[in-house]
Amino acid sequence: MASLRNPKITMPVMAGVAERGRLFHRLDDASAQSPIVWVSAPAGSGKTTLAATWLTARRHRCVWYQIDARDADPAAFFYYLREAAAHVSSHRRATLPLLTAEYAQGLDAYARHFFERLGARLPRGAWIVLDDYQELAEAAPLQALLPGALSALADGTRVLVLSRAAPPPPFARLLAGGALALVGGDELALTTAETRALARVRTGTRIATSSLATLQNLTGGWLAGTLLLLESPELAQGSGPIFDRLEHQVLFDYFATELFDRAPPEAQRLLLATALLPEVDVASAEALTGDPGAGDILRELVRRNYFTLRLAGSEPHYRYHPLFRSFLMARARRSLDASQARANAERAAELLLAAGRADDAASILAREGSPARLAEVIRAHAPALARQGRLASIEGWLRALPRAMVEGDPWLSYWLGARRASASREARIHFERAYRLFRDRDDVAGMYAAWASLMRTFFYVWHEYEQIDRWMAELVDLRRRAPSFPSEDVETQVTFGVLAACMLRGVSPAEIAPWLERAAALVGSGASAQLRMRLALYLVMYWIGWRGDVARARDVLERARPLATSPDATPLTSLYWDAADAFLHGRAGDPAMSLAAVERGLEKARRTGIAALNPLFATSGTFAALAAGDIESARRYRRLSGEVAALEGTWIDSYHHALAAWVDLCGGDLQAADANARAALAAARRSGSGMAIATAEQPLALLHVDRGEVADALALLDRCVAWARANDSVLVLRAALLATAYARLAGGRVEEALVALEEGLRIGRERGLPPRHWACWRRDVMARLAALALERGVETDAAVELVRELRLAPPEEAPDSWPHPVRIRMLGAFEVWRDGQRVTFPRKVQRRPLE
Repeated sequence: MASLRNPKITMPVMAGVAERGRLFHRLDDASAQSPIVWVSAPAGSGKTTLAATWLTARRHRCVWYQIDARDADPAAFFYYLREAAAHVSSHRRATLPLLTAEYAQGLDAYARHFFERLGARLPRGAWIVLDDYQELAEAAPLQALLPGALSALADGTRVLVLSRAAPPPPFARLLAGGALALVGGDELALTTAETRALARVRTGTRIATSSLATLQNLTGGWLAGTLLLLESPELAQGSGPIFDRLEHQVLFDYFATELFDRAPPEAQRLLLATALLPEVDVASAEALTGDPGAGDILRELVRRNYFTLRLAGSEPHYRYHPLFRSFLMARARRSLDASQARANAERAAELLLAAGRADDAASILAREGSPARLAEVIRAHAPALARQGRLASIEGWLRALPRAMVEGDPWLSYWLGARRASASREARIHFERAYRLFRDRDDVAGMYAAWASLMRTFFYVWHEYEQIDRWMAELVDLRRRAPSFPSEDVETQVTFGVLAACMLRGVSPAEIAPWLERAAALVGSGASAQLRMRLALYLVMYWIGWRGDVARARDVLERARPLATSPDATPLTSLYWDAADAFLHGRAGDPAMSLAAVERGLEKARRTGIAALNPLFATSGTFAALAAGDIESARRYRRLSGEVAALEGTWIDSYHHALAAWVDLCGGDLQAADANARAALAAARRSGSGMAIATAEQPLALLHVDRGEVADALALLDRCVAWARANDSVLVLRAALLATAYARLAGGRVEEALVALEEGLRIGRERGLPPRHWACWRRDVMARLAALALERGVETDAAVELVRELRLAPPEEAPDSWPHPVRIRMLGAFEVWRDGQRVTFPRKVQRRPLE
């Protein structure tokens, strides 16, 4: 089969048909009133012919799209529509985003964004034709997406929908608002004059008035029935519109049988052999029939309008009318035994595979029952479909295979897991099975792919982290077996899995050090830009969120900047950058920059439909607002964090509740703070994440202190400090030490408080950490600690910086050394000091204004 534009996105060329001026004017009027025109009429009414001839006569540019079963997967629809647009638009195809996994939580926004960009790239006045819309199941996700998406098209772009059915319920709003105009089936019925014109074009002669009346009465103006009866005049005997009493496909099959049986044997063989193909070219017809005259037969079918259409293009390609193709396929099943039918299917599939049409080939193999060959097609072509986001299509093929075959094949199990990735426990079962099967076959590339994918399942639900430990041990064994990775992409994915696992479970610096070194190198490697940017995000989170190393975090982000600013950067790559930028600035002491990155990211997420990073933006926004002392903004981001936490698993739930507890603590609502702190700790313990537990323990500890339960507070904080020391989590350690100092001070253990306070302030000074984290959000707590440090001469420079950075109000027990913003000395000489610096005046000033 010669390579060509897929017939799914190719407009038919009409020749030898009678133009229907009456309906042309009807479409002109409908399109002048509404941007969407819906033509609803029974099969065989001439909808496709009408649309193609009208668009050609009016010289409208169009994107032609034929709906079929593949569009049950929305990713397939947007992939093929993207391909179709590339033939009409002068813009690059890559500018339209594929529906990949990151859009799963924002399909409606994605669809709108796609059609906005599509409309902007099409020539003004262009049409989008959706043919055979009835093939889209009522429950298909696309049904809910299309009404809003079509509304997002630019002014001047029109849509023509051809369907056997009326618009489904999701289109009711467009219909009621006048954005959709209906052209009904009764309008497409042939008038007597149109039947006469059709008969003249079809037969080349003028039909007798009596025969015309009989034909019109018998068919009721149904175009397909009229064409069939014109082929066999003796069938047009009798009276009464019998086509109103029986289903059209039944009648079509009845009359088509009569005509098919009279066709020459070579034409019959060609029609039956090629019926499986969604479209037919001469080379394929010759290959399937062995008849060198196949091209002549196809041309004759078109000349006679024998339910065969020629598609646009320089090379002749043909498509059978859906009614006719259904008839031919049913006839072939009756005529051939099972082995012959399977052999025909496999030959047709091979032709499609040679033309690069793997999805069409797989559909034939699945329908006709060739599991072994179908499995080969899946293994060969699933990676390409996965890159297009079409995992649902892969799953449809897998369903056609015996369960034992899927579960006994590592790659088939792997792809079933990939489809189930958002349902992590189920996906993990498939990935684990795939990993074991790959290991049994010593397939290193498969083992690494399955390991990396399996690790990602923990991040979708953010819990059950205890299971990570055995898979980290498995990786050690795998690395001994195969030290070299199959590709940089695989290495980047594995490295990401290791870093994320280490952060979520906790690990010593020595264990993670080689992975950090390799991760830094991979950011500048030749791996996928999107994978590298995701890795950079986690490196930033590690260096600043764990180690408190602002300089290293900034260096990673700067080296990753070209990935996000490249013209070819994907929306997800850009969002990874925004998330890293927000995380870094929020913990590096610049809440304003952090909040700007948060808002930038949330706006992109709203526009594109990529909601996968919203949990990070929501929590970073809460963090930065607390650091800025802006309680109202912190409450707003907390509400958003609560919304996304409901969609995620227990780790995000824990972090959300921990931040909510801090918001309530800083806002003075201790009862709400207590409920959130306890919910945070419970979720953290379920997750098995040491970081989550340490994060959740701190607000609960301060609540214990406020209630006078110092022993309970110290029990929590001692564990938190021990965990932070073991895992070198500097930010957690500093915050826990400051909280410990506060608890001991509240319990009257001043000397012990000084020990913790000195270490906490020293760590912040040595690491260059900004004083805007965790316990520092409680300004009243930090004021008491700063006063103690200044009074006892402990880390006084760090204490002064703390007061000035947080603009702390002095407590009642503040010492004379408290760094007031302004000091005025009026005994003896008159002096003004601001932020520790004496104010000097260039010349003598008048005393009264100065006073």
